[in-house]
Amino acid sequence: MIYYGAFPVALMTADFDAAEHTISMLTDPATGLPSGIWGTVAGCLRGKLLIARGAYDEGVDLLGSTLDACDRGGWRISHPEFFSSLALGLSELGRTTEATVAITRGFAAVGEGKEQWCVPELHRVQGELLLKHGGDPADASSCFERALVLAGRQGALSWELRAALSMARLRGDQQRLTEARQVLAPVYARFREGLDTPDLVRAKAMLASLV
Repeated sequence: MIYYGAFPVALMTADFDAAEHTISMLTDPATGLPSGIWGTVAGCLRGKLLIARGAYDEGVDLLGSTLDACDRGGWRISHPEFFSSLALGLSELGRTTEATVAITRGFAAVGEGKEQWCVPELHRVQGELLLKHGGDPADASSCFERALVLAGRQGALSWELRAALSMARLRGDQQRLTEARQVLAPVYARFREGLDTPDLVRAKAMLASLV
């Protein structure tokens, strides 16, 4: 429940204190959880949280070293999702080649563990990396399109919103404002709660700017 529920919700709502609290619970002896595996999970989550907070150096170091330890130990549970965060952190530090390698490792981990639920975010982040580091916008657009299709197929509305935001931002930068609205507005309209969460606030502001 902590790993699959409380932490993702806290991170999505940018409640970083709550996210930190959920991580500490994983390593609290009072919870009765096995210290080995859950200590590793806590390392991954804390690295992801640090990157979300903008502490890129510390977050990349922690998440990268923990994922390397996972590889050595053969642990693959929810492994691929963390490579998206690692790639974003590396990109923010200007470590472009390493960021690309991280995304490649994420896709490889999906193939090994058959965890398809995180694939939309891997495609979206891949597209963002292309745009940030001088790649072809058409290739980035293809990444975002794949993310949108896969998220929609999975019914993963939060992933779909993020992909729509990325695509709409690209279309807006290309002055294709009508297309940008057509991508983002239908996804945004499907939300009935959580409208004050960061992604939805960004979506509302972007829609207001696409005039």
